[in-house]
Amino acid sequence: MTAYSTISYYLIVNIPECTADEAFLAEVLAGRVPPDGFGHGQHVRLAFLLIARYGFSEGADRTYEAIEGLSLRHGHGRKFHATLSTLWPRLVAAHMGRAAEGFGAFVAREHALLDKTLPYRFYSSKRMWSDAARARFVEPDLCDLPRVQHV
Repeated sequence: MTAYSTISYYLIVNIPECTADEAFLAEVLAGRVPPDGFGHGQHVRLAFLLIARYGFSEGADRTYEAIEGLSLRHGHGRKFHATLSTLWPRLVAAHMGRAAEGFGAFVAREHALLDKTLPYRFYSSKRMWSDAARARFVEPDLCDLPRVQHV
């Protein structure tokens, strides 16, 4: 585990899961998350919880909409990145498997998902930061994305 993922893991996992997950979702979906209170680990947690609740397709759509909504609410519409907001739920779902588990167990098993550089295994920087990738999902140019199964 990298230093970043160790810190993120600690901050995310050391929250009581059951009621904390519901409270977290309620705050995010209501747009009550402060701009500096929603980092990468929270994006992954949001994707996990929504995919666990609604399945991959609907959960990924809801994740995208929530992130886009927060971005607009915080005045960061220009920072919203469609490819990243589509990619992360797909990466989360590809690693979820069939077993029912909480986010803490999931992130302990799949801690690589806390590494913000993971997309660069699939995308070149040029492609990832292109205007097209910001505006809509673009396919990777380095290797195929993992398949989503069983979610």
